[in-house]
Amino acid sequence: MQFLGLLDSAALRDEYALCSAVVLASRQETAPMAVIEAMAAGKPVVATRVGGVPDLVDDGGSGFLVQLDDVASFARSVADLLADKDLRHRMGQRARKLAERFRAQTVASRYRDVYYQVAGREAP
Repeated sequence: MQFLGLLDSAALRDEYALCSAVVLASRQETAPMAVIEAMAAGKPVVATRVGGVPDLVDDGGSGFLVQLDDVASFARSVADLLADKDLRHRMGQRARKLAERFRAQTVASRYRDVYYQVAGREAP
């Protein structure tokens, strides 16, 4: 593991491309951007089941969610991903698909639809 400091978006994309998976062993989170970015890069995620993380990661589909402080399960999940290229690929594809929910265009479109609904009008 190497701490790279602050990276611009192009360098960050390059680093995600080099990863087999992304792990996040946080004790507290809301909706971590690192998870969304990893999923958008097509990488499976192993993360602790805290905060908003379960709303992002499909456990067993786009990655693995592990109970906080369950070190053995966390390590096993990482090892399973590293040992199985097909599993990484399937989960990465699912992750990329799920990350589409957070694209700026998708989110803006949803907000637009809500505004039209509140105004009692049909969206164009």
